[in-house]
Amino acid sequence: MKTAGYDVVLLLNEKFLSQISGALLYNGFFTFNGHEDLSTRIKPEQLAKIPTDLRRFLNLDYRFKLNYEPFIDFQENNQIGVSFDVRCYFWFWEGLELKFDLACSVLVPISNENDQFCLKFETCIVNELRIKTQYTLDESITLVINPLIEKAVHDYFAKKENHFAVALPSVDTFLPYTNQIEANKFNIQLMALKTVSSESMVAAFNLMHYAGGDAAQLTDFARNCSAGIAVSEMAMNKVFKFFWEHTNLPKNFQKTETFHIDLVDDVLGVLTDIINFIGSTTIKFASLGFIDENVSYLGSDFDYTIDVDFRNMPTFDIHAGNLVSILNLSFDLIVRLRMFVTVEHELKVDTSGFIPDECTPWEDDITIMKERKTIKVFDIWVPIKNIWIRSCTGKIVLDEKEGVLKCKVVDFDFRLSDFIGTDCIFLKLPAKIADMLVDKYKTKILDSIPPYVVSPKFSFDLSKMAGSIGSVPVTPGLNIDPPDIPWTMKVELKKLEITDSEAIVAADAHFEELSEIIFPVPKYVVNINNNEIHKAGCDSIMDTYEVHQRGYFLLEGALKKNYDGCKKCLPAYHKK
Repeated sequence: MKTAGYDVVLLLNEKFLSQISGALLYNGFFTFNGHEDLSTRIKPEQLAKIPTDLRRFLNLDYRFKLNYEPFIDFQENNQIGVSFDVRCYFWFWEGLELKFDLACSVLVPISNENDQFCLKFETCIVNELRIKTQYTLDESITLVINPLIEKAVHDYFAKKENHFAVALPSVDTFLPYTNQIEANKFNIQLMALKTVSSESMVAAFNLMHYAGGDAAQLTDFARNCSAGIAVSEMAMNKVFKFFWEHTNLPKNFQKTETFHIDLVDDVLGVLTDIINFIGSTTIKFASLGFIDENVSYLGSDFDYTIDVDFRNMPTFDIHAGNLVSILNLSFDLIVRLRMFVTVEHELKVDTSGFIPDECTPWEDDITIMKERKTIKVFDIWVPIKNIWIRSCTGKIVLDEKEGVLKCKVVDFDFRLSDFIGTDCIFLKLPAKIADMLVDKYKTKILDSIPPYVVSPKFSFDLSKMAGSIGSVPVTPGLNIDPPDIPWTMKVELKKLEITDSEAIVAADAHFEELSEIIFPVPKYVVNINNNEIHKAGCDSIMDTYEVHQRGYFLLEGALKKNYDGCKKCLPAYHKK
C-alpha cells in the first residue's frame, strides 16, 4: 500500500523542486546590495593615523546576484539542500571594481507551522562559501573579502526583510464548503516526514487521532510526476463523515423543467397511445345538431418539479477500477407533474343538412370557428417518504480547483412505480412517456447531488511563497503583507488510480511563467531599473537582476517606450 498504513501520504519530487528553484531565481532570491565601512575594522589608534580626507577610501560597496537558478535536493533529517552560484561585485576606493563568482550552499530545515510546511531560510545553515576565480587573490584582499562575504551572506538570511518562506504543498485543516471556524477544523496530525531519495520526500498524516502507520514502508510512488497523493479508504470515510456533519452545502434542492412533445410528428411512436390516453380522461368535445366537430391534437407539454431532501448520510466502498458502491442513499421526494395538451378545434356547418354531401353541387361545409386551446389534462402531487436506493454507484474524481478528492454519484436504480400507488394517473401514461419522465427525474437528481468530499484539501498554492512576510506561511484568517511572488501554481492531473483500499493521485505542478520552451526567443532585453535596452547576448545583461529584465522581440517596440540603447551593444541607439 502506498499509504503504508497511514491515512494520507503526500509526496514531492525533484520536478516540483525545479519549479521552486526557478521561482526563486526570477523573483529576486539572494539578490542584494550592501555597504561596509572598513574603518570599523581598524583599531582606533590606527584609524587616528589616517587623514580624515582619505577615510572615504575605506568605504566599500558590494552587490550579489544569482548566475543561475539554485539546485535544490532533499537531504536527511528533514532538510533541503540549496546550492547556488553567485556573481559578486565589490567596489573599492571610489571606483575600483572587483568581480568574481562565489559557490554557496545552505541546508534549510522543513518546518511545520500553523499546519503548513515551509522552508525558512532564516534558520538555514551555511555549508559552503567558496570564491571561484581564475587567478589568486592577494592575501591582503582575501583577508578583507572573505570576512565580508561571510558577514554579507549571514546578514542576508538574518534580516527579516530578506526572509523567504516557501510554503510547500501541504494538507489543510479545513474542508471545502465548510465555514472556516474553530468548530469546523479537521484534526490532522503529521506522523512522519521522510526523505526517501535525493529526489523525493514524503509526508505522512493521520486523521482524527489515528495512530497507525509504518514509516519504513514509505516509498517514492510518483517518480515521473511533480507530486503524488495517496489516501486510504478508511481516511476517505472519516473525511466524508466530517464533511457531511459540517458542510454548508444544502442537503435538499428543488428543480423545475418543462418539455414539449410534438404529436404532429410521430417521432416517438406514441401518437396513438397519447391520443387514447387523452381521450380516456375527462376532456370531451360535444356536437350539437348540424355542427360537425374536428379536433386535432398538436402537442403536449409537461411541467415537472422535484423536491429532494437527503436526510441520511450514505456510506461507500471503493473498488479497483474506480467503481464506488454507495450504500444507504435515501431521500424524501415530492414530485409534481402537470400535463397540458394543445388542440386545434374546428367547427363547421353542414348546409346540406341530411342530404349527403356527394349529392350537393356546392361546398356545403362552412367553417364557423377555428381556434387553438391549451387544456390541462392533470396536475398531480406525489409525496414519497424514505426512498431507499437499492443500487447506487459513483466514482472518485480530483477537483483540481479545490484540491480534494470527491465521490460523484453517477448512477442509481430508480423506479418511480415502486413508490406510488397503482391508481395514480402517472402509471396510466404511455410507457414511453412515463419512462422519459422517470429518466428526466433521475438525471435531475444525479445532476443536483453535489460530489461528496472524501479527502483533506491539498494546498498547492505557491503564491504563498513570499519574501518580506517573515517565516509565517499564508493561512486562513491571518493578516500578513502580500507575497512578493504572485505566481499561481497550476496543478494537472496525470493519473488517478483506485484500488480496493486506497486512491493514488499523480500530478504535475508548474508555474506558467516558467514555460519550458519559448519560440521565437526575444532578441532584446530591457533593464527596467535603468531603462536601457541590450541585445540578448550582451555581457551587461549578466550584471542585471532577473527581476528587472523584460524581453522584446522587436527593437522598435522597446525604442517607442523611450528605452535607451546600450552603449556597448546598441551604440547607434545610445542617446544618454
